[in-house]
Amino acid sequence: MIITDLIPITELSRLTRKSRPTIYKYLRDFSNGNYDNIPYSIINLFKMTDTATKDEIISYCNSTYGMSFASASNAELQELFNLIVSNQYQIDLKKIKKYILEELNNGWKSKIKTDQSFFLNAVL
Repeated sequence: MIITDLIPITELSRLTRKSRPTIYKYLRDFSNGNYDNIPYSIINLFKMTDTATKDEIISYCNSTYGMSFASASNAELQELFNLIVSNQYQIDLKKIKKYILEELNNGWKSKIKTDQSFFLNAVL
């Protein structure tokens, strides 16, 4: 199995902060056994696909490539993100996501800014 069986190239590009052509090059080199031009973190990522779930791969990318919302302009969004990340194993993320999606479906969608929507997709 290759990583693109679990995660689309565009999402993988965003998670690793690498361009799609670079990801394709790394995939080609990895499948040919040419590891010299691939960063160690990418090699580890590609090797994870035999045993890891999509969520585990996303978690690895977030910790390895520094997916951080500390630069978000909204202080409440920063606080919410930090609260979720620091307590992710103690809270029901699916329940939180369900609540947020219900709010979006109830007319709040127009009030959510692009950076907040990006936050929801990346974290939940």
